[in-house]
Amino acid sequence: MDTNESLIQIGLRARDMRRRRDMTLDELSAAAALSKGHLSRFERGEKSLSMAAMLRLTEALRMSVAALLGEDQGADDIHVVRRAERTRLVAEAEDGGLVMQSLNGSMPGRPDYAAFVVTCPEGIAHSPEAFHSGCEAIFVLRGTLTVRLEQSREIALDTGDFLEFPGHRRHVLSGGPGGTEILLFVLGN
Repeated sequence: MDTNESLIQIGLRARDMRRRRDMTLDELSAAAALSKGHLSRFERGEKSLSMAAMLRLTEALRMSVAALLGEDQGADDIHVVRRAERTRLVAEAEDGGLVMQSLNGSMPGRPDYAAFVVTCPEGIAHSPEAFHSGCEAIFVLRGTLTVRLEQSREIALDTGDFLEFPGHRRHVLSGGPGGTEILLFVLGN
C-alpha cells in the first residue's frame, strides 16, 4: 500500500471511530487539541498528523495507535514486525517531515505503549512543540538529536544515548548532520 493510500485508510479509520464514539468534529478537535480544519483534512486523507497529534487523537478516540494504523494482532500474544512490513508515515513539512514507522500490534492485554522507529531529517525540527499524555522514552539508534523541552532546556543526544521525560512537557526534536534515527516509546498513552 503506498503512502497516500495508507493515509486515506488511516483517516477513514479515525472518522469511523469518531462516529462510533458519537463525537462531532468540534468535540474531537477540542479533545485532541487539533484544529477542526486539519482534523477534517486528516479524515479525508489529505493531511498527515505529527506523532504527538496522532497520540492525542488516539487518546481522545480511546483507541491505540496500532488500531488507528490498521495493525491487527488478533488473539496471538506474540507480535513480529518485519522491516518491510512497517506502516510508514511521513509528517507534513511544517511538522518537521519526520518519518515514523510503527512497531506496535494491537494484541490484547499488552502494556499501554506505542513504539516507533523515527527518522529525523538533518536540521529540521518538528513544529509547533509536541505534547501528549504518558511518558516519552527516546533511544538514539544513529546520529545526533537535540531535544528542546519547554523552550528552557536543550538536551543533546548521540548514538546510544537514552532520554525519558513526561509527554505533557512541550518538546521539539531536531535531527543532526546526516539525519537521525531513533527508537521512540510513548508509555502510558
